[in-house]
Amino acid sequence: KKVYFIFNLICSISILNAQWINQESGVFANLIDVSFADPMNGCIIGEEATILTTNDCCQNWVKRKCPVEDATFTAIQIIDVSNGFIVGNDGLILKSVDGGKTWLQIYNQFDYNFSDISFIDSQNEWISCWLTDYNSPSSRDGAILHTSDGGIQWEIQLEIFGDIYDGTQFTSIDFFDGNIGWALGSSFVTENSPTYIYKTTNGGSVWEELATVYTKPLR
Repeated sequence: KKVYFIFNLICSISILNAQWINQESGVFANLIDVSFADPMNGCIIGEEATILTTNDCCQNWVKRKCPVEDATFTAIQIIDVSNGFIVGNDGLILKSVDGGKTWLQIYNQFDYNFSDISFIDSQNEWISCWLTDYNSPSSRDGAILHTSDGGIQWEIQLEIFGDIYDGTQFTSIDFFDGNIGWALGSSFVTENSPTYIYKTTNGGSVWEELATVYTKPLR
């Protein structure tokens, strides 16, 4: 029985390991984030404004052109086989409506550094972000933005102002549906600063700080 158990354990581990296969990206840039619309269609972003797409379950990757030189990407979300968003530093928002083949810059009035994006459909998206005011190094804040028209107009749903000692940056955001969502907020200052959970149950109209969940920043 012991031999049989060990044999089954080894087989199970082998099967689990066999599910991951190394894929060649074709680029040398460090890759940052990945999102798939379905098992076949996905997109990867990386440093040096790298955008890669696949439509054959990762067998082949195609490098796509970024419309912004020296762009710094932070997150990508593919909504369906047509629509997707990329966000980055310095207020960067890119949108694709053709499955990631081409990307257009969406201009907005905010100069935040965008850290993450979450969506429920092609019209309703939320972005978590943070800002360092370089003209006044002691002024730092974080915010959550929302659009209900596919990125044409954006509104600030939550904005937290602080100073160099307690400024908060929003590092991650995720929505379950059109009402319920969560965001993580961490301090700018030290690696031992706590992480806070913020929750909304009405689509972001009101955000509640729930608790300190960890004694270090999380993303």
